[in-house]
Amino acid sequence: MQQNDLSAKLALNARLGDIEIDDDDPFKEDLLKRKPYAEILTKVLSIYTHGAVIALNGKWGTGKTTFVKKWQKMLEKETPKFNTIYFNAWQADYLDDPLVPLIANLQNVRKIDSNDNSKFENLMKAGAKLAIAGAVGFGKAVIKKVGGELVLETLSSVADECGNLFKKKVDEFSTQTKSMEQFKTELKEYVNWISTDKPLVYFIDELDRCSPTYAVRVLERVKHLFEIPGIVFILSIDKEQLENSIKGYFGSGIDAEEYLRRFIDISYNLPQPELKDFCGYLYDYYNLQSFFEHEKRKITFKDENISLLRTAELLCLFRQITLRQLDRIFALTAISLKEFHPDQYLFPDLFFFLTYLKVCCPDLFDDISNIRIPIQELINEIENLIPTKMLSDINGTSGRISRFDMTFAKLLVTYSNDEQSGELDVFINDPVHNTLIISKLNKNNLINSISHFNSQQGRECPITHLTDKINLLDSFMG
Repeated sequence: MQQNDLSAKLALNARLGDIEIDDDDPFKEDLLKRKPYAEILTKVLSIYTHGAVIALNGKWGTGKTTFVKKWQKMLEKETPKFNTIYFNAWQADYLDDPLVPLIANLQNVRKIDSNDNSKFENLMKAGAKLAIAGAVGFGKAVIKKVGGELVLETLSSVADECGNLFKKKVDEFSTQTKSMEQFKTELKEYVNWISTDKPLVYFIDELDRCSPTYAVRVLERVKHLFEIPGIVFILSIDKEQLENSIKGYFGSGIDAEEYLRRFIDISYNLPQPELKDFCGYLYDYYNLQSFFEHEKRKITFKDENISLLRTAELLCLFRQITLRQLDRIFALTAISLKEFHPDQYLFPDLFFFLTYLKVCCPDLFDDISNIRIPIQELINEIENLIPTKMLSDINGTSGRISRFDMTFAKLLVTYSNDEQSGELDVFINDPVHNTLIISKLNKNNLINSISHFNSQQGRECPITHLTDKINLLDSFMG
């Protein structure tokens, strides 16, 4: 497996579990400022007391699951409360039929102060009959095996077989229809039994991550079996990805958007978060504070979290980073930090910038990590990559070193420590013989930044101290 492939696979699996949600105030830590959206959607629920299917649409990796779980807890705190169910469809798509988990989750909602299981048992029996009625095989073959070879029956035999088969299908359809009607009757009774004056809210999450077959089956089960008064389904989806799944099931010729409309009564597009807010959300989501707030680390290193987040915000402000890219950068950051000991130098701003290059500019990162280009070419590449506004004094104070000046200085010093051409030393100490060309940066500011970094801790640190860990090579090189 190539190293880049390995890093990508590990980054995609770096999530460290759900953000802790306060039971008393679910939106207490509302980093993405989404409580108003939950309040709006709660008002929508009051309109659809008879039942509905609502699509909550948002791009993958933008915090939909966290929002849904916070909203769910908020609904359960209403007076009178909403009964709610959360179903992660992706965790169950190894099953052939989603009917089983869809019914099983209903057991988690009971009538207050009642231990009566009879209603749910009746519902399960009706569901079992429905599953059996729908599981009968379709299309018995009229080709038989004779003497080890497949041969066609005679025409008259085929006609008889088809007639019998058709009658059987009619009987099966009648049985299945009765089973569906009985199931919906039992479901209505169960929902009425557990209900307050508010609908049961049934959240279905991660549907767009399921296999195409399973995703379509969930939609069809919800539409044909669970569409009764008193249940509101919330489908938390990336609509574009779900439409791709529909095309994967039916073929590219289907109008996936129109097909999806048949199942959804109302769609709500969850507004994308501000990138600055999303940085703070991802910092918490990937539990980066567990590294920066380590007791041993806090003794020596100060304000590292601030330095990392400021760099993230700068890149978001001046580079067109998508939310998915930003999520991958923070995921890879979380993994790479595990390669550092609490007392090792990190330089969070440079570290995060290099991680950004790994995700968004992999060729340049590869050149840097392998010390493949001269330092002048590195300067040219970075100056071409980073907008002038980011390289200049963003605070508007003439002559003041910008945030990225120092990050750039750290990059040049650590790269020079590996490259060992001596050009950077000449640039700082011998301007007469200097050959390095700086086009966009303030040259004096850069020299001051390099000198400051060298006087602190940068003189002996090579760039590979960081890039090897970002590449996850420390654990895999043997």
